[in-house]
Amino acid sequence: MKLQRQVRFYQAFTSELYSKVQQVPQSETTPFYPRSPYATAKLYAITLNYREAYGMHASNGILFNHEGPTRGETFVSRKITRAVAAINLGLQQELYLGNLIIR
Repeated sequence: MKLQRQVRFYQAFTSELYSKVQQVPQSETTPFYPRSPYATAKLYAITLNYREAYGMHASNGILFNHEGPTRGETFVSRKITRAVAAINLGLQQELYLGNLIIR
């Protein structure tokens, strides 16, 4: 089918596939060991099925959390580092994180 040759499918996987770490650092040959329903669902995602069953260009990548200067200021790690810098410069006196209860 013509559409199958035009579609390029990308599935974002998660580093939680390595939840019970078997090797540091992880590589292409590190076995997966998911420990949550989320990671298990990602492991059994549809990428391989689209590639094999429909002949589509289907690929995936494993994404890891990362820090950097462009990370949004609402992320807790960024909020903490900015507050520490501001406190050190005398621009503020304390750090306020807000509600830390996760539901």
